[in-house]
Amino acid sequence: YELYGPKTSSGWGTPISLKGTANVLYSSWIDINWDSEGGYEAVMRISESRITEDFLNTGAIQMYFKSEGSSGISVTPLSYITGNHELSFAAALSTDPQNPFNGILLLLDHVNSQAIDQTTIDYFAGKQVRYVLIPGGASLSKRSRDLPINLDNYEQVKKYYGITN
Repeated sequence: YELYGPKTSSGWGTPISLKGTANVLYSSWIDINWDSEGGYEAVMRISESRITEDFLNTGAIQMYFKSEGSSGISVTPLSYITGNHELSFAAALSTDPQNPFNGILLLLDHVNSQAIDQTTIDYFAGKQVRYVLIPGGASLSKRSRDLPINLDNYEQVKKYYGITN
C-alpha cells in the first residue's frame, strides 16, 4: 500500500510506502576501534548473533562508513577506498569452541602491499560505521536486483527501511 497526501494545489504529491520494515535491523553508529592492527591489516570484530548461516543464505548485510570533513558529514557504503587504504567488511561465523563468533569483521587493508602505519590508524579514529541486516526468503542476488532502491545509496536505504539518524 502507498499513502498519498496531503493534497495540495499541484496534486497529491509523492506517495509513502506503507510496506512494513519490522524485520530489518540496523545498528547504532559504532566508533571504529581496532581489535588488532599491524602489518598489512587492522581488524575490528562486531558481534551480532543474528548473523547465522541461514541469514547469510537468504539475507543481506549492508555496511556504511560515516566521516566528518570540511564539507559536512559523509556516509558511504563499504567497501570504501581512500588513498592507499581499503575499508571493507565480511560476515564471520566461527563454531570453534575456543573462539566462537557470529558477526561482522571490519577490515582495513593497504591496497598496494605496504604495511599500515600509525597515520593510517589515526585517520579512522573518531569515524563510525553502521550495519543494516535485511532478512529475506530469496537469494541475495535476486532480492537486490528486485529492490526499488540502490543499496549503495544510504539516503535511499534510510528512507525505504525507516532508519533514523
